[in-house]
Amino acid sequence: MAPNGIRDPQLKAMNILVDSSALIHAAGRGLNIQLLLEEALQRPFRLCITTQIAEELARLENTAKGKLKLRAMLARKLSEKYTLLEVSSKEADESIMEACVSIPYTYPLTDDLPLRTRLRKIGVTPLYLTRSGRIASNRIQPILDQT
Repeated sequence: MAPNGIRDPQLKAMNILVDSSALIHAAGRGLNIQLLLEEALQRPFRLCITTQIAEELARLENTAKGKLKLRAMLARKLSEKYTLLEVSSKEADESIMEACVSIPYTYPLTDDLPLRTRLRKIGVTPLYLTRSGRIASNRIQPILDQT
């Protein structure tokens, strides 16, 4: 934010690509991803998912049982408001990696530890939800410094 508290219009909007693991985590804990990201990033952004993530949530909603089924349903409903990114990959994790590499200013929000490791290996800085209900990243400052 600019010193007067108004967002700097020169900053490019970031795409925050939300993975099903983060959506399900947030749904299960009643967390508002939009508000958490506003607090953490303090810059313009838009929430996104890929077609593959939407399909994964629908599949979970139809096949899971108990609490996971309910969380998947809530996560799918929340994600309907997000911008849909089209990529050629067939699997959800691969679609996240492809989108983050091919679409400028796109950063993943995922609670999937193996995926976070794979993303770091290709030079992508992942965001994640902490146990305390905050957004974190091992390298959040480089994300904020980019314009």
